Amino acid sequence: MGKRILNLNNCTFICPALQGSVLKKQHNHKFNDGTGVALTKETSLTGAGICAILTAEAGGTPVQCVLKNQKNWIDGIEFQKKINGVPLLNENAKMLCSVGNIISVQKPLSPVIPVVYELLTDNVLNSENSENKTDKNSNSKKSDISEDVIESDNDKNFKNEELPEEEINHCICCLCEKMSECPYINATSTISVNGASEKLRKNSPQKEAEYNEYSDRKMKRYKVSWNNQAHHIISINAVYCQYPQLVKLGNYFGYDINCQENCYFLPCWEKDDGYGQKDSHYKKAQAYQVMNVSGLQWHVGQHSYRTDIPDNIKEKYPELRDMDCYNDKVNKDIKLFLNKCSERFDGICPEENYEEHKKWFIDNMNAISETIGEYLNLFGNNPKDSFPYFVSLEALRFAYEVPRSSKVILIYTTATKWCLKKYKFTNTLKSYDIQLELLDSKEITITEPHKDDTIRNLILFCENVSCFLIADELQIFKLPFQYNVRCQYIRDSEKDEKESHFSAMLAEQADSGDNEYESPKAVVIKRFKECGFR
Repeated sequence: MGKRILNLNNCTFICPALQGSVLKKQHNHKFNDGTGVALTKETSLTGAGICAILTAEAGGTPVQCVLKNQKNWIDGIEFQKKINGVPLLNENAKMLCSVGNIISVQKPLSPVIPVVYELLTDNVLNSENSENKTDKNSNSKKSDISEDVIESDNDKNFKNEELPEEEINHCICCLCEKMSECPYINATSTISVNGASEKLRKNSPQKEAEYNEYSDRKMKRYKVSWNNQAHHIISINAVYCQYPQLVKLGNYFGYDINCQENCYFLPCWEKDDGYGQKDSHYKKAQAYQVMNVSGLQWHVGQHSYRTDIPDNIKEKYPELRDMDCYNDKVNKDIKLFLNKCSERFDGICPEENYEEHKKWFIDNMNAISETIGEYLNLFGNNPKDSFPYFVSLEALRFAYEVPRSSKVILIYTTATKWCLKKYKFTNTLKSYDIQLELLDSKEITITEPHKDDTIRNLILFCENVSCFLIADELQIFKLPFQYNVRCQYIRDSEKDEKESHFSAMLAEQADSGDNEYESPKAVVIKRFKECGFR
């Protein structure tokens, strides 16, 4: 069974962001059997109501929908079935609005008008100028069809058997009698994604050389090493290939998604360092150490990440209230460009002024990549300046969830004593060598950690500190209290990397929402009570 053809009576269009209704406007192309007015590619839509996306961008101030008499249909067009030369719309009809939402037909359709694809030659279509016109000289089943209004499936100009239907449906130009021979119509709407990362790297020698020169200097200076990955600024699978209309234009104009303009080199784990087997804390510590030293976003992890950002972080940074992951944001950028493509090629042939159209298309695709790349460049100065383009969840957390200032304690052992060092942790990304400022230190004889006087002094020394990094692989040392405590045990050899371990711990604490401030006096009193002291 074919797809149902639309008319004014049997369908309603909906937009997921519209608090209101979508209005249809169409020429008076009537079904000859009185069942309604046909909807065609010339049908325009107007939104009446409040747009949730624009309202959110305006900080909650209601903003009216901006959809006004638009005709940029991107799907559901019956190119082989026309009325007065204009293609009809079927139940898959979709339109792209300027803010990136897809407007579609509400399902299920009204059962009033059961017109289907196979029956179009029986349910006659006429224009308003030939509404009651019939062919009285014919006794065939098609006696009331006006042949100058709707073209037959066997129309010799279209050679339908030579044109894949999906390729025709992915066109956004005006289709003409030369469509079977048109290079644009015959361009494919798919690309191979095999070996895309290798192709991107191979096509980007200049950017790789610049990255290597920069990262080698950083690694030598800070005695930290990492590897790199060639990052598609516009993701190939999760973004570009999701829009066959765009891929078709790209293939026609010779655009390569694996081009150097769409490449950005970013750090990842060192080869053969066992990253995949590490627990979450060590992965975070490594990521934050590399981001801190390199000033670049950590590439590891999905670009389509999902996270529940704590309310206190959202209150402090309102832009995170409607945070999109990287791929979702780039998808919105691409949808807006596809909308521009629909407007540019509506009613014209891409073959005319080909070189001009080609330059326009490639320049715009490269401009999207360049703009996003500029946001990625800002990460080294202040990570939050990369908003809203964070390629990984750890890059987002590093920008917003690692406190800029906090007190922390490192605990390690000597031959006879436990040493406690209290630091002020500062994360400015401007003074890489000064991340920890020593505030105070204390030593406890190994044989006396559980004496009452020792416990009292330890509680007073720790104040309201909640993050304790303990260089004790065997986990022999135990704090006498547990209230408001976050501990991480590491090997003694790793205490030289304490800055990155503290960064990871503080981010984990922020991510859990357990970082509300309590005064030192209040915490000390609770820890005294826990240990049985008044």
